[in-house]
Amino acid sequence: VTPPGDFVAGEVSIQIDDNRYTISVNSANPAQGSASATPDSVPRNGTSLVKATPASGYVFSHWAVHTPSEATFTLSGIRENYSDTAYFTPRTFTLQALVASGQGAMGTVTVSPTSVQTGGTATWTATPNAGYKFVHWSFSDGTTSALASTVKSGIAQSLTGTASFAVATVTVDMTY
Repeated sequence: VTPPGDFVAGEVSIQIDDNRYTISVNSANPAQGSASATPDSVPRNGTSLVKATPASGYVFSHWAVHTPSEATFTLSGIRENYSDTAYFTPRTFTLQALVASGQGAMGTVTVSPTSVQTGGTATWTATPNAGYKFVHWSFSDGTTSALASTVKSGIAQSLTGTASFAVATVTVDMTY
């Protein structure tokens, strides 16, 4: 059987792409967090899960290349090597100073500053009103202090300091 018209036998060329592509991600500062790609080598049109993991006290900020800046994303349809860098920033913690319940008339309290980044330092100050004395600070991290002006450093969580006051007692020597 001969096909109708002009038919020319020829070659069929098939190109096989056996290339693998590298997914290379890292952290701008490894002390602040890490970055990973799973898998980190994929075939053409492959898929890789890219993830930025902050260290304790830090939060993910952004990727140098990928937008929008999600900490975890999927690369798909990969046809070339991919490289990116994850950036992290210190967490910010809120600080509060309170007077113990029912003792509002006994004194005033302050904390400065009212927020810090990971590792920051702040000072809680309690000032008793006339006729009262400062007793101690109780902090939400379970610590206490008998100092009316207390400095806490290396802060790694939001903290509330609650000051306790008491009536000041006066001893009168009535010796004759």
